[in-house]
Amino acid sequence: MLGILLLLLIPALLIFPFRLTIAPQCKLKVVDSNNQPISHAWVRDIWQQFSLEKTGHEQDIILDDQGRVLLPERFIRTNLVSLISGAIKKFKTYGVHAGYCSWL
Repeated sequence: MLGILLLLLIPALLIFPFRLTIAPQCKLKVVDSNNQPISHAWVRDIWQQFSLEKTGHEQDIILDDQGRVLLPERFIRTNLVSLISGAIKKFKTYGVHAGYCSWL
C-alpha cells in the first residue's frame, strides 16, 4: 500500500506548480560619496531565473526625496521537473559558469 502511495505522490510532487521567489523585496537608499541621499534619480531593477528564463526582466524606478526605493518581490510559478531540466540544460551549455537557482 505504501509503495502505491509513493508511486502516486512522487510524480504529483514533481509536476505540482509552486511559487519560486527570484528576488526578495528589497528596500534601498542611494547616497553620494558624501553619504547624502540622491533624490529623484532613476534606478533599474533587473532580475532573471537563469534555469527557466532565456531573457531577464527590467524595470526602471524613481528614487523618492530621501533617495529611497522599494524593489518589489519578483517570483514565478514553476514545478520541480521544469526547474531541474532547466538547470541541466544550462549546465550542458555553460558548464560550471551556468547560473542556477540557489537551492538546486
